[in-house]
Amino acid sequence: MNKKIVALGAVFIVLLIVLLIILANRNSGGSGSVTVTPSQSSGQVTLIWWNLFEPEENVKPLIDAFETEYPNIKVQYTQVGLDGIDKYKTELQNSLTDQDVVTSPDIFPIHNTWVGKFQDLIVPAPSTVVSSTDMQDFYSIVSRDFVRSQKVYGLPMSLDAIALIYNKTKLREKGYQAPALTWNDLKTQAVDLTVKDQSNNITYAGFSAFDPATSEFYFEVMNQLFLQNDVIMVDTTTKLSKIGDNDNASSAVSYYRNFLEGFDATWDPKFKKDIAAFLENNLAMYPAPSWRLINVLEYNDFYKLNLDVGVATMPQLTGGGDFYWPTYWGQTVAKDSQYSKEAWQFVDFITQPEQLQLYNDTVKANGRPIGVIFPRISQAEINQADTYLAPYATSLAKAQNWDMKDGWELKKLLDNLFGTNNAEIDAIQGAINKVLQEATITPTP
Repeated sequence: MNKKIVALGAVFIVLLIVLLIILANRNSGGSGSVTVTPSQSSGQVTLIWWNLFEPEENVKPLIDAFETEYPNIKVQYTQVGLDGIDKYKTELQNSLTDQDVVTSPDIFPIHNTWVGKFQDLIVPAPSTVVSSTDMQDFYSIVSRDFVRSQKVYGLPMSLDAIALIYNKTKLREKGYQAPALTWNDLKTQAVDLTVKDQSNNITYAGFSAFDPATSEFYFEVMNQLFLQNDVIMVDTTTKLSKIGDNDNASSAVSYYRNFLEGFDATWDPKFKKDIAAFLENNLAMYPAPSWRLINVLEYNDFYKLNLDVGVATMPQLTGGGDFYWPTYWGQTVAKDSQYSKEAWQFVDFITQPEQLQLYNDTVKANGRPIGVIFPRISQAEINQADTYLAPYATSLAKAQNWDMKDGWELKKLLDNLFGTNNAEIDAIQGAINKVLQEATITPTP
């Protein structure tokens, strides 16, 4: 009897040791933390989707529709970027390069100026899911940004650009029905709208510009002015910038600076950030994307500010071509995704016209004052019928930019130059080349 008890005890101890070994191996990790991964059973696939800006309620109908179409695929959604874009970019880069596929999202957004930075960490879409010919219904800027060597590296759920938000009442008081179409005429309007005291201090601003701390989208406007002045930002042979040798580049910087400095200045860095100045009725016109327009309309309604808000396209050079600056995000797929084909099927699905319309209807039903700017030309008429969004859609049809590899990093460098009065053309060229030479991320072997 005792021998049986001893034998059973020995078996129990062996089983216990084996169980402890299994648990130890299962929970082992470099940092001692345990990462839980969605289980894949019976052919079931779970995709991890990181996305910016949208609460889950705004995209859930898209996920539900996809899961109905593909019942073997589930999409797990996480809204990221709540602590700011800078932290999101850092977290994304770390997740994609830490040699641990478990920490990486399958699907995530990158800005249209980040493609060169993240390209080596992205798996392009299989041609059986999305091919370069499938891009014909998208605005041409999408192909210029996200198609490389006939391979698609991202698709947007919406587009955006820089347009001119203005106070209709203030313009009408001066006899203007809308902002001028050319820069020279806009400068005349802005000077006329600007009010100064006896000491030449601006008390009411006509147009915000140049100062990174208060002119939120100076970076985009400066780049637009470079292109409008026919500045070649990157030499095709050396793949570096030579704008320091370009008189047009220097002229563009000087022209833009004159909105901030001199007798005819229309903006003062002593003002609050331009959106705040506009809402407080201290600014007549300022450049911004449509997501800032949403903020303006929401605040105007909530606080009953009674501002008569208008939107116009950005001015162009007299006698020059049309150049408008795009700024938007594309959904893409991580190279280390274990289900890259399924992930691209999802990205392709949510960017089809029917799903984009569903997305538009959902965000409006959930309280947004305007809908999305559709990335597809076939849906342009919907945006053109909206007086707020029509200028953005018009701009996107002629949008142009240049491949800066990492627009976020370049902006931070130029913030410092422009904010410390060191925005000379040679310094700007140096900042551009620093980013171009350091931007690419290579996957860790």
